Amino acid sequence: TYDEVIGQNGVNDANYNDYLLDQVKPGQLNVYTIHAEVEGIVRRELFEQLLCKARARGIRFKPLGELLPPPPLPRGALVAERLAGREGWLATQGAERR
Repeated sequence: TYDEVIGQNGVNDANYNDYLLDQVKPGQLNVYTIHAEVEGIVRRELFEQLLCKARARGIRFKPLGELLPPPPLPRGALVAERLAGREGWLATQGAERR
């Protein structure tokens, strides 16, 4: 996400999009998480530029739902966890429910 990358390793608004696109590994699953309040509002122009640059490189984004297996999805529990480098807690997949 923007907030995890910006300011790290010299990444700033001027080189953010190129940094992200350089992380894409062809032929593998690449997941890019966006936040509506960042990419949709505060950094909307930056996000629009990212989409144009990605298209020029032949990179196509898909909704995660297109990559999930057809229903029924595997069942699991959600657990609130803290992860290093992240502020607050995240919902993560816990042990399978029985």
